[in-house]
Amino acid sequence: MTANRTSIMAACLVTLLICCRPQAARAADSAGVPKPLRELTLSGSVESVAFAPDGRTVAAACNKKAELWDASSGKQLSALEHGGTVAKVAFSPDGRMLATGCKDCKARIWDIKSGKLLHEMEGGVKDAFVLCVAFSPDGGTLAFGSGGTARLMDVATGKLIREIKVEKNDVQDLAFSPDGKSLALADSADTARLWDVATGKVRLEMQEGSGGNSVAFSPDGGTLAVGTARGKVWLFDIKSAAMSKELNAEDWILSVSFSPDSRTLATGAEDNKARLWDVAAGQQRSVWDHKQAGKDTIDWVYGVSFSSNGRLLATCTEKKVRIWLLPAAK
Repeated sequence: MTANRTSIMAACLVTLLICCRPQAARAADSAGVPKPLRELTLSGSVESVAFAPDGRTVAAACNKKAELWDASSGKQLSALEHGGTVAKVAFSPDGRMLATGCKDCKARIWDIKSGKLLHEMEGGVKDAFVLCVAFSPDGGTLAFGSGGTARLMDVATGKLIREIKVEKNDVQDLAFSPDGKSLALADSADTARLWDVATGKVRLEMQEGSGGNSVAFSPDGGTLAVGTARGKVWLFDIKSAAMSKELNAEDWILSVSFSPDSRTLATGAEDNKARLWDVAAGQQRSVWDHKQAGKDTIDWVYGVSFSSNGRLLATCTEKKVRIWLLPAAK
């Protein structure tokens, strides 16, 4: 009976936070530290996680499936079967579609309500995994990276719009700018570039040594974060293309994500830790370890994703997705 009451209370708290009720949020984190509200146990390794735009659903890349979960109840809603291991998941801006990048070398777009496969496309390089996918802000284009190419797909027709070649380097991650005019690519040769979506030409090239595994634009469009294999996150000012700050973590950065207000950056790394950073100050605000005590598991934090109101953060590790309550903004 006690376990049931605890579960119900946790579900109610998540629902209140999703619906942006300030009094409940303040009471929930009176200690001022992140608290895991929900822990989801999946059937296999989870390589990517994403909150839906409405903050009510979480998608996870788990083995050969993309699983959808209710963030409040912790119940699985559906599972989309794939022909290979799913490496990345991303929601469309309207929340109606889910894009997946897969190690069967294909990108796919799914209708979430029906579970129907709408489109699929091979990557630009034979036998190269599709490791990253991203919708444009207007939802009309899907970008995905495979080997040394990034492809742009028309979401309505499923046809190829353009292909961007990144020399001989592998595209590790990509992200659209908030205005949809630029596409940031991080590649395996430690270079991060901004490409013009309309022309497919390079607009800006960040300094050598800035590239790596993950990229994210701040929602206000002013900053590009690049997570590297050196345990550093580089923050670039978009207007000047100059590095404004360097954030030092302890290990390989696997994922980066900005809060909706652009003030906080979340990172996940191979040291089993997720961190929150104050973007303006360039300082670490919070850190919590995902290592499971007494268990011989790999608990790298592969993915981080904020809810649309910025009050919750989803993280993913080996077979786990956790939903955390974040400290209230000061």
